[in-house]
Amino acid sequence: MALGELEQAFAENLILAGAVRATRLLYALRLREHDERPLWELVGHLQLASPSAIAEARTTAEAALSAAGASAFSFGAGAFVGPWELVEERGRSFGGEVWLARRGDELATLRLLAPGSGRDPVRTARFVERSNAGLAPPHPAILKIDEAAEDFGWLYAATVGLDFQTLAALRAQGPLDEATSIAIAQSLAGSLSVVHDLGVVHGGLNPLAVLVREQRTYVSDFGVGSTVLDGPVAGNRPGGRLGVLLYASPALVAGDEHRGLDARDDFYSLGALLLDCVSGPGAPEQRAAPDAPWFVEPPVGPGLRIVIARLLGAHPDGSYATARGVLEDLGRVAAGGLPGPVAEGSSVRGRRAEGAAPQQVLTAQDLLDASFSGEGTGLLEVAAALAAPAAEGTATDAAAPPPKAATPPSDAAGPIQAPRAGAPVPPQRKRPSYRAPKARASLAELAAKPSARRSGSGWALFFSTLLLVGVGAVAVHALTRPQGVLRVRDLYARVEAELAGEGPRYAWALERIDAALRDAPSAPAEVLRDGVALRARVLTAAEEERRRLWPVSSEPLSPPGDALRARINDFLLRAAGLPAEALLRYDLARAEKEQKRFVWGRLGDALLAAGQPAAALQAYRNGGSRHGQRRARLAREALVYLPGGPYLVPEAGGENLRVVFRAPCYVGRREVTRGEYGAFLAALADAAPGDRHRFCARDVEPPDKDHTPSLWSPRAAVGRDLPATGLDAFDAIAYAGWRRALVCDVETLEAAARGPLGLERPWGAAPPEPLFANFAGAFGALLPAGSLPGGAAPCGALDLLGNAAEWARRGEGEWVSFGGDFRTPPAALAPTVGEVLAPDTRRDSLGFRILLPVPAGDAAEGDGVAGP
Repeated sequence: MALGELEQAFAENLILAGAVRATRLLYALRLREHDERPLWELVGHLQLASPSAIAEARTTAEAALSAAGASAFSFGAGAFVGPWELVEERGRSFGGEVWLARRGDELATLRLLAPGSGRDPVRTARFVERSNAGLAPPHPAILKIDEAAEDFGWLYAATVGLDFQTLAALRAQGPLDEATSIAIAQSLAGSLSVVHDLGVVHGGLNPLAVLVREQRTYVSDFGVGSTVLDGPVAGNRPGGRLGVLLYASPALVAGDEHRGLDARDDFYSLGALLLDCVSGPGAPEQRAAPDAPWFVEPPVGPGLRIVIARLLGAHPDGSYATARGVLEDLGRVAAGGLPGPVAEGSSVRGRRAEGAAPQQVLTAQDLLDASFSGEGTGLLEVAAALAAPAAEGTATDAAAPPPKAATPPSDAAGPIQAPRAGAPVPPQRKRPSYRAPKARASLAELAAKPSARRSGSGWALFFSTLLLVGVGAVAVHALTRPQGVLRVRDLYARVEAELAGEGPRYAWALERIDAALRDAPSAPAEVLRDGVALRARVLTAAEEERRRLWPVSSEPLSPPGDALRARINDFLLRAAGLPAEALLRYDLARAEKEQKRFVWGRLGDALLAAGQPAAALQAYRNGGSRHGQRRARLAREALVYLPGGPYLVPEAGGENLRVVFRAPCYVGRREVTRGEYGAFLAALADAAPGDRHRFCARDVEPPDKDHTPSLWSPRAAVGRDLPATGLDAFDAIAYAGWRRALVCDVETLEAAARGPLGLERPWGAAPPEPLFANFAGAFGALLPAGSLPGGAAPCGALDLLGNAAEWARRGEGEWVSFGGDFRTPPAALAPTVGEVLAPDTRRDSLGFRILLPVPAGDAAEGDGVAGP
């Protein structure tokens, strides 16, 4: 929707003044795309608002724009925002844009939010805080933000390595058909269900917040709603809130920090987006009743119309309280039925920023009364206030008595390190007292006896005393040394103290945690989970220090100076073997224009092992390694990273956990699809006869084995996204070898499904539901691979339970099924082995996924059959 700034401010004023409902105004905005008349004339012609309301909204908008000053400039391809060069636009809406951007060889999706008025000193801070930049999202349905900052007043958030299409761009091509709209709504409702289960309410859904990639939707813009709606009204430019207000619930617009956010706010936004997707300019004579949430009846069936009305809170039956209710009704409508009764339930609540107030019309006087602070400023003042010393008369640390000196107890895992200044001292335990009554009695008896005049009796007494003292010291050490859980907790405390000090030794900390986990295999589950979580904190802290140490924000990189190089060398020693070390060495090699190919090859191996396939791909290119490039490209495009380290695995019976240390690897993001397997068969057909069985298990595979599947045709145009089933273990081995990979083993599939913390199921402890998996005939047949992002594992792998069971290796030469299929009952749906199978078994619900070891392991190399 291309509107001038005055028209945007006019539309915003109409909504905030209550002159027209936002979802009814959407009709006029869509009509404006094909009509040259200004928006106020169209609104008047359609009688969406009274003439007096139209005149007042326009007059107020003109005065406010005059007081706000010149509008912000816009960007085009080739412009730079921060370190990012804009390449191609991916979507545009009111007050914002989404671009494909690049920084050197690195690509990213860049979300841009237009500048405010400069009268909100913490606008940037709210945006950065709510964007959670640099933090791994709790679920793959939530878009990860790698960088969030401000440049020339524009706020931007970057997601590195992925390119998306926005819902705004899809809708700009015209109204979407009903089936496509339902599919997008189902995926988005599934994402909202995950978000709400985490206790989070989005509060700012809009067409730029919904990103589409490979038939999946991702939710972004978690910081935009707060940025626009939670600050002072004068902090926005006139019309700057329109992109959020068009899809925001009236209760949210009228609410404040005490009311907070409600899950129904997100459902309302989903309904507004769904209405916008299916609606076109339409014919004015088809207009709905004045109290309807839409101006013209949407061109959809009665089932979807009921769902939209319920989402918008405009149906007599009531509105949805949970995302599961939305999903159930969308499923019924997609199957050709009508929605069921509205289920009751409690709605998730979220918080808004402190000071959030009801939204008001922005007037010229508001802008004149508010002091100008400059976009992005105010953070220094906040930091200065936080850093200022306490006022007189208040308690300070200086008034507290000095702590008693304490020395951490010794252990066999390493030398005692004196606590650094300012670092917390590990908690002290009471040591058990040691009594040696027999030793004291022996000494007393010896002292009471008359002195012997024999030669050497003094030496005998000396050596006897020395022996007793030595035995006592050994006993004291044995009795006072931390044991079991106490020893593990002691090591955790030492690591905590190390992280709190200056220049923490990250590699040392990981070694201590791993040693503690290895030494306490029977510790309680909470102790083991604390260790795994602490290990993740160490890795995160190392990565955060790497980013602070040398912020890489421009291309080409410049070699570091002597002082910076010294700090870099110190960090490389402290972070040896960690992913942060590999990334920093990669940046150094780029800055210093490394010429040695073997150096780039080693860097590629280290980066691939660290879960950085995009950087590894570039390193392999610089080193000229074709095989390395093939592996890194496969990992980046089709696989997910499974980190190395300790994994908690349930013991038999499921009550206790044991620790298993794993090497890093990559596993398929989803099962191999029919389209992917068809490409393999086409490559076999084009290969020379001698190369067609290059990647087969020749020692056990039947002679002249035909890898054509049963039950479906590789040439079929439909169903290419379904899992490739009807294949035996030999077919799976051949395909994996063609991809220079392996078929997954049981241990890897279980680690991927449970994650390092040993979850009960990929999505946690919740019982199976159709939101998470295809099981118990819920959908009646196989679904396209990756259709249920709500059931994603911690590593991001999809469909590890249900849909199609998977071939898996166990031990030497044994093949089993894993994870259950779409017929598996709920009680049996678990990340465990199903049954032992003969390798030539073929079933309509048995597929597989691939595994890429790090390093390459047993995967074949060479170019006999052209791989992807």
